[in-house]
Amino acid sequence: MQQKFDMAIVCGFADPKADMMKDTRITISQLFTVQPAVRIATTFSKSMADALSADQDLILTKIQPPPKHGTPIQETNQIWIKIILVPKGFDTLNIHKLSDVPSNGGRISDGLAAVNIMKVATAK
Repeated sequence: MQQKFDMAIVCGFADPKADMMKDTRITISQLFTVQPAVRIATTFSKSMADALSADQDLILTKIQPPPKHGTPIQETNQIWIKIILVPKGFDTLNIHKLSDVPSNGGRISDGLAAVNIMKVATAK
């Protein structure tokens, strides 16, 4: 496995209106050597960060009854995380959605991890 593949994480935000395999609002980490244990951190891609921000802004407009101006509102989003294996030498810039991984000779983990992120916004 270590001779054929490198590993990375792919993450996106949970959106019940989107197919996780087709969603282009994802982040892909840099590639790492396949190991039994590894720590991987990455910053959100611009497309994922922009979509997440737009989703959070939309949530604020749907609160009923509308809160008073200046009211702090805690928003929570779930970020899903998948481990992927891609052939050594593969350029991850060719991955635009999770379904691009197997179609380019890679593998997607069966497991799914998730973390919640929170943001405090102010009602307008």
